[in-house]
Amino acid sequence: MIALSDRVALRAVALQFWINGVIFASFIPRLPEIRRQLDLGLDEIGLLLTLGSLGGLVGSAVSAPAVARLGTRWAMTAGAAGLVITLPLIGVAQTPLVFMIGLALLHAFDVVTDVAMNIQGSRLSARRSHPVMSRLHGLWSVGTVFGGLGAVWAAGRVPLDVHLAAVAVVLAVMVLYVSPRLLRSDEVQPEPILDAPGPPAAAGDATVAGPSPREPSPRRSWRASPIGFAVFAVAALAVELIPADWSSLRLSVDVDASETTAGLGYLAVTVGMVVGRFSGDELVVRWGRNGLLLRATVLAGVGMVVAGLAPTSPLALAGFVVVGLGASAMFPQLYDAAASAPGRGSALLSALTAGIRVGAFLLPVTVGWLADQPGLTVGQAMIAVVVPAAIVLGVSAVTGKDAHH
Repeated sequence: MIALSDRVALRAVALQFWINGVIFASFIPRLPEIRRQLDLGLDEIGLLLTLGSLGGLVGSAVSAPAVARLGTRWAMTAGAAGLVITLPLIGVAQTPLVFMIGLALLHAFDVVTDVAMNIQGSRLSARRSHPVMSRLHGLWSVGTVFGGLGAVWAAGRVPLDVHLAAVAVVLAVMVLYVSPRLLRSDEVQPEPILDAPGPPAAAGDATVAGPSPREPSPRRSWRASPIGFAVFAVAALAVELIPADWSSLRLSVDVDASETTAGLGYLAVTVGMVVGRFSGDELVVRWGRNGLLLRATVLAGVGMVVAGLAPTSPLALAGFVVVGLGASAMFPQLYDAAASAPGRGSALLSALTAGIRVGAFLLPVTVGWLADQPGLTVGQAMIAVVVPAAIVLGVSAVTGKDAHH
């Protein structure tokens, strides 16, 4: 039975996941307004977004030392405070340089917060009879919905600087609630539990978790080097990011859908993600981490083929929902595997977040280049990137599972 202090800490970590989801979603829908405010062309705003994302690489470099020196509680608090302090800078930026600096700071603080909250979330999940990591990431997805809806409502009604300042104040109050309720110790207290339901394992059985009470040792079930986690991060990001960001172009360019219908593509992926993440924890209990990941990669790959080749919008939208369902499982399991590695959680999480930032820099350019090639459609370009990425994760899951049976 989970201790009262763990219940309090879990609520606090859950709220932090939600806060992180809100931050970027509060201004991304207002990028057209920001572009007009800064008098930028489409290529220029794209360049600023790309350069700003490099702040995440700085965050990846400092997150492990920050967690090691401060502990997860204070690293999370410092990162979250940086996020809410920096957010208003986006609203008041009158020059491209100020906007880029604000964006880079947000990315850097986001990584530090991300690493710390996933370590705490993983350890709290490990002390429960049922895991919660998928639901925690589901709350991040819900936060993006809340932030995005708020931004859509505010556009045309509330000035950008006032909107982001108000969001920052509300989130700052929440951070003040979160910080004192987090776990104060980063010590791991494992309780051996099987990877999946079944008879008790004998002593020394490889299916008994060491650092995590639900899973085999991450060093056995994952290619658990920093390079391996960085590669997995790029692959998982391809499966999650490309369908979400390119779905509207796939529908509008390939299927000649209206702008309204094309915009439903992003919503379809998001709906699949939310549903998948709020059901993922129970599926981990039933199938184990690698079993869930394998099924998720199959779903994502099949869904992407359908979404990328379907001749009609309804069928393509159905495919995007399936992609979201598959993609929903990937980052929660990657984060949990990294965070539960004994003595190496912060280093592996830093590698994971570094891979995410590198992927965010390279993947959109790759899809755009492919889509511009003669004879290739947007959907085919998406398939060419997403399906191989899903296969990489699927092979990892099969390899990890076979090592324990």
